Amino acid sequence: MSTKNIDWSKAPEGATHFEAARDESECDVFWRVKDGVALQVWRLIPWKKDPSEQVETLTYGPKGCDDFDTSRAVPRPASWSGEGLPPVGTVCEWLDPGSDRWLPVEIVFLSSWVIVVRDTNPHPDGSVDLAFDLINEHPQFRAVRTAEQIAAEAREASIKQMMKDVCCVAARDIFEDLYDAGYRKVIPAGAQP
Repeated sequence: MSTKNIDWSKAPEGATHFEAARDESECDVFWRVKDGVALQVWRLIPWKKDPSEQVETLTYGPKGCDDFDTSRAVPRPASWSGEGLPPVGTVCEWLDPGSDRWLPVEIVFLSSWVIVVRDTNPHPDGSVDLAFDLINEHPQFRAVRTAEQIAAEAREASIKQMMKDVCCVAARDIFEDLYDAGYRKVIPAGAQP
C-alpha cells in the first residue's frame, strides 16, 4: 500500500503503523509498535455516527498482540529535516530543472543509485513517476513550505522589488514598513511591468 493513501493526520497520538482492512468485515487500524512488538491498536469504525465512537482502543501487555502482521503494517514515514535525500514516503518539493519551479512529489523508491518520485499533481492518465540517476544527476528537494514561509518569501521579494524600483538600498527599513502597511505597486491592466 502506498503511504500516500494513508491520512496520518487522523492517526492517534503514538501510532507508528497503519494496517488497511482486507475486506468489508474488517476495519482499518493504527498500531503502536515498539521493538517489533504491537503494544496498542486503534480500530477505525467509520459506520458509527458519533465521532467519539469511531475509534476503539485496545492496549496489550509487554508481549504485545499476536495478530499484528508486520508484512501488512505500513510504518509511519520518517520525518525529514530537509538535509540529504528524503526517505521513501516523504511528500516534499522537487526542483524541476526544465522550468525552474518547485513541484510537489512523493518519494516512492530510493537506493544508492536512483531515486523515484511520483508527481502528486493530478494527471488525466494517472500518476507520473520520474526516476533520477543519483550518480549523474543531482535532483534538489526541499520540505513542503508552510504558509508562513511562502508569505515571508513573497514579502522579501516585494521589498527587494520596491528597493530596485526606486534605486535605493540604504532605507530598507522604510520599504519593510511600507510593505507591512499594505502598500503595493499597482500595474494598470494591459501595461508592461
